Amino acid sequence: GPGITGVVITNAKIFGANDHGIFVQDTKGIGIKDSNITGNGVSPHGLSEDKAITLSGTTNCLVKDNFVGFNGVGGISVTDDGLVSPGSLNPGSPRPGQGNVIMGNVIENNIGDCSIVIAAFNPGEGVSDNVVTGNTAIGNSFGPTNPPFIGGIVVAADTPSTTAKDNIVLGNTVIGGWIPGIIVHSNAPGDLVTGTVVSLNRLISNGAGPDPTDAPNTAGIVIANEAPGAVLTHTIVAWNTVTNDYYGVWHKGDTNTNIILLLGNAVVKVGHP
Repeated sequence: GPGITGVVITNAKIFGANDHGIFVQDTKGIGIKDSNITGNGVSPHGLSEDKAITLSGTTNCLVKDNFVGFNGVGGISVTDDGLVSPGSLNPGSPRPGQGNVIMGNVIENNIGDCSIVIAAFNPGEGVSDNVVTGNTAIGNSFGPTNPPFIGGIVVAADTPSTTAKDNIVLGNTVIGGWIPGIIVHSNAPGDLVTGTVVSLNRLISNGAGPDPTDAPNTAGIVIANEAPGAVLTHTIVAWNTVTNDYYGVWHKGDTNTNIILLLGNAVVKVGHP
């Protein structure tokens, strides 16, 4: 919790929690490594960011080489904190989610939420300079199942007037899932999502949506501005490989998107709804 810095959780087995297996809030320099986080989310409270590992308002934390699978909530999330504390039942202190690294984890078949999320919820705080690299995210995308394993990696500004800036999604493998492999979203009026880098990822047999106005068929990468007055700009999509998806990159409402050497499927851009 707040003020507890420099802790390393390693070689742990964490299971049976109602919501998060590990919740880190309003602190810095925490390490979570080489651990098995499975079977959590047994009685979830419906938090906006209910993940097996949740970093809320943290700086320079490392989540590395963990197995995060078969939880009743999503996989791993990084958010800012404040009046809207999406991983907690109560408001937190105003702090950004900044400079965190999510690296080398296997996130497999978690129920009802995404594999990895980097998301902003508090004006003036936001998520920035976070790195998601070398992870393997596995869901299901082969028809109806009960329950769904959502999968996917998401970078987003979620509530009005929030910011996601200079986040990097590099060298991940995303297989299956009910949503596209990687999603960059600007979701509400006044939001700013800028400087996102999506590079050297492998995207295989992913899903569609999730917004009804998003990709109508399966997609490796979706870059979507979802609201009037929101901005999604200066996204770099470079050297990604997409296989067994209808769209390689599907994007709308964005500006200054640079797509370089997409291997596999097509690039589709549509107008803002």
